[in-house]
Amino acid sequence: MGIVDQQSLESDRLQSLQASSGSAKPGNYEYLPHTADIQLHSWGADLPEALGDLAKAMFGYMTDLNLVHAGEGPQGGGREISVEGHDLHTMVFAFLDEWLYRFHDEGFVGKEIEVYDLDEVKGRCKTRGVGEVFDMKKHKQGTEVKAITYSNMQVIKTDKRVDVYVIIDI
Repeated sequence: MGIVDQQSLESDRLQSLQASSGSAKPGNYEYLPHTADIQLHSWGADLPEALGDLAKAMFGYMTDLNLVHAGEGPQGGGREISVEGHDLHTMVFAFLDEWLYRFHDEGFVGKEIEVYDLDEVKGRCKTRGVGEVFDMKKHKQGTEVKAITYSNMQVIKTDKRVDVYVIIDI
């Protein structure tokens, strides 16, 4: 398949993801096209909310979150992770990378992600997610996320909200 065909498929996938709705709690995120990759954009009233929706956006790109039921299956339920970076960007990277690792290692898909302890100065955060293990018989396979990148990573804070932009390698 050529690059143009692949870009067309990803463009169609983006439109489908943006239009999908259903029983999943709506998130404050969107998918923005990027040459050969996808940019996740999430936002919230504060950084913990924006980060939770950033992880949800990543999981939502890999499968339809409307089909994920929190706590179902023998290995469903919750997961907790703690990450540390030397600054805000390395913490955001570590946060998303650790959730991606949980998917690749355990098959865990987070339906809801909560950041419950955040120290921006020390670059630490603790999070918990609820979801279930990916099952090809139940869940739709989306696009594989291979890696998180630092490319064009942005955290923009204003008085009213926080926006986070991260490019993922697909």
